Amino acid sequence: MSNQVNVRELRTQSAAVWEALEDAGTLVITHNGNPLAALVSLDPDHVEEDLAALRKARASRALQTLQSTSKAAVSLQTIEHEIQAVRKARR
Repeated sequence: MSNQVNVRELRTQSAAVWEALEDAGTLVITHNGNPLAALVSLDPDHVEEDLAALRKARASRALQTLQSTSKAAVSLQTIEHEIQAVRKARR
């Protein structure tokens, strides 16, 4: 099994998918040939740290995309201010 698994394989051959995940560490789930999600094996002793690293990577990529598509680049300070405002509003 390659490092890509389609949704149908995930549903019908789950045991083989779990074995492939154990071997590869990461699998990309596809739907109609397009990447949909990733399955990532986790160390039971470091689940929260691993999830935090994934979230940080996604946020960094989103920031890079935003800055590269924006005419006026958004500063980290502006983004941090916006995050703080949203967090404050949630309380």
